[in-house]
Amino acid sequence: MSRTIEASIHLMGLCMFRIAIIVCCAVAVSACSEPPAPPAPKVVRAIKSMTVSKRAGEQVRRIAGVVEAGLVSDLAFEASGKIMALSLELGDEVQAGLVVAELDPEPFELAMKSARGSLNEASARFRDTQAKFKQQEQLIDKGYTSRTDYDSALANLSSARSNVEVARSQLDIAERNLKQTKLIAPFAGRVSQKYTERFTEVTAGQKIVQVSSLGEQKVEVSVPEGMVSKLSIGDPVTIRFPTLPDLTDTGKIASIATRASVANSFPVTVSLDSQSPDVKAGISAEVSFQFATAVTGKAFMLPVTAVLPSGQKGQAIVFVFDESQSVVREKRVHVVNVRDNELEVTGDIQVGDVVASAGVSFLSDAMEVKLLSAPRK
Repeated sequence: MSRTIEASIHLMGLCMFRIAIIVCCAVAVSACSEPPAPPAPKVVRAIKSMTVSKRAGEQVRRIAGVVEAGLVSDLAFEASGKIMALSLELGDEVQAGLVVAELDPEPFELAMKSARGSLNEASARFRDTQAKFKQQEQLIDKGYTSRTDYDSALANLSSARSNVEVARSQLDIAERNLKQTKLIAPFAGRVSQKYTERFTEVTAGQKIVQVSSLGEQKVEVSVPEGMVSKLSIGDPVTIRFPTLPDLTDTGKIASIATRASVANSFPVTVSLDSQSPDVKAGISAEVSFQFATAVTGKAFMLPVTAVLPSGQKGQAIVFVFDESQSVVREKRVHVVNVRDNELEVTGDIQVGDVVASAGVSFLSDAMEVKLLSAPRK
């Protein structure tokens, strides 16, 4: 019995010892743990900014066009016939007065001879009737002829005179047609189009070649209807050529069409101040027009990244930095124009305002912020 009691006491001792060890370990672990972390500091968003100062100047619009020669003429014969001479090719240079092409002259020479013969015949008849009329005129004064014979002689004389005039006109036409068998260049230039070849039968008015003048280039552009009223003849322009990146020219508006053409656009002609030999008819050009608008000098220029769409047409939101409270204030503006990567805006902003220039979609009214750096001018 005593042994049993001793075993129980020994077992209880072992249990108490283990409990004591566990308690000590728990106390030791608790003593080694770190204190609770302090609350996280408040995060204040840093924003890029700029100072409102740049007002909208005159608007610049760039419109693509095509270089054309100052003078362009499609040459054609005024008579029908067969082309016997046409040696020019595309790009050939011609001088004023040069014979460009020639028709077979033989039919025209024969027509002229026939017309001359008709005139001679009509002239002979006129002389004969004139002599007869003079005879009747002398007889009527003496009473040796009737009034009927006299009137008949006068009518024959009038008819013969008309026949002479008609025959002379026919001869003039035949002579002119013979001259028209030679197609003459009206001015110096180059052959820009060739419509037919030698030994071809052509009709009067049919195009033979096109001649474009040397120098005096111009640029033809089509201006939208909303812009044409802002332009005037004589306004200066700047011209660039995509295929000639190192060349920039100036010019003036030479003419403005009074009637719209394709897509309600108005043809506008621009004359070039200089005549570079590298600028040839047919190459593309870009004309920069500069003109004032209703908001020139009134609206402010802001980058696209500084403006947040409001959901209403033409209206937007910008955020102005309130330095006294280090917050941004929401301001309403009107977008009146887009120019390159900037917007022309009017509204509740003024010179000197510091506005957020990026990340505006993450901002809200009265939100506390700080400037990332000094405001960009």
